[in-house]
Amino acid sequence: MRPSFLRVATKPKWIGALAIALAAAALFASFGQWQLSRSIRVVEAPADLNEVTPLTDITAHGEPFKTNQSDRRVSATVRLALGSCFVVENRVQLNADGSTRNGYWVMCDSEDTLGAHLILAHGFTPNRESAIRVCKGDSMYLSAYISQPKFEMIIGRYEPTEEIKQQLGGGDGATAEQKKTYGETRAFESVSVPQVINVLHKTPVATYAGYVIMDSSGYSALLEPIKIGVKKSDSQLNLLSAFYFVEWMLFAGFAVFLWFRLVQDERDRLASLSKEKPSKAKG
Repeated sequence: MRPSFLRVATKPKWIGALAIALAAAALFASFGQWQLSRSIRVVEAPADLNEVTPLTDITAHGEPFKTNQSDRRVSATVRLALGSCFVVENRVQLNADGSTRNGYWVMCDSEDTLGAHLILAHGFTPNRESAIRVCKGDSMYLSAYISQPKFEMIIGRYEPTEEIKQQLGGGDGATAEQKKTYGETRAFESVSVPQVINVLHKTPVATYAGYVIMDSSGYSALLEPIKIGVKKSDSQLNLLSAFYFVEWMLFAGFAVFLWFRLVQDERDRLASLSKEKPSKAKG
């Protein structure tokens, strides 16, 4: 007859084995906890986040956007690219009292003195028609300025590109229904630098990975300066350390499982011996 699991497991040698297994599991778990603490790293925003730094001092065109570049105030000498104005939907404006409003950004492409393209966010408006008017040059915006584009210094916050979403107006990427809303004015659901550059330029051009939210709305009374929340910190996941954490947890579980498996084997061995004894007695 096969003895019960509890009867075998409570024998002194298997209690001792369980203590060893639990000690090994605890050791492996502590290694896993150490790896977990290393897998998520909090990156504090630079202390000089509001200090104006030339954009070319922290990045160059063609370089990927780095986490510590987000929200940095930068300066750049640029001129606006002719006919590059576009509208971005689903923007959130931060009010002075901490509340928010939904609306639209007016943005355009620009070119710096090195010939690299930099996307600029000029201002916010809660009204779609105002955003379209600004892009069409019906206000104080680009009509006079862009007829004779010149290099000038701009200051703003450098931000990362966003996920590609729909093009809502202007160009071949918009549907007929979407064009009814925006007409020939280009409009997008997100600020995706690669998407915008591909729409504006038919051939590859040197481009900065991020875009700049200008401190001033610049050229139109219809726009107000864009206000966004600035991150004080960010977190990064170290995938290798996370993998090691999972690995150590598996080792901890295996230590206990091995003890369980050995107890089961002992039960099978005792059951086998109990069957052999009667057969020997008959002989």
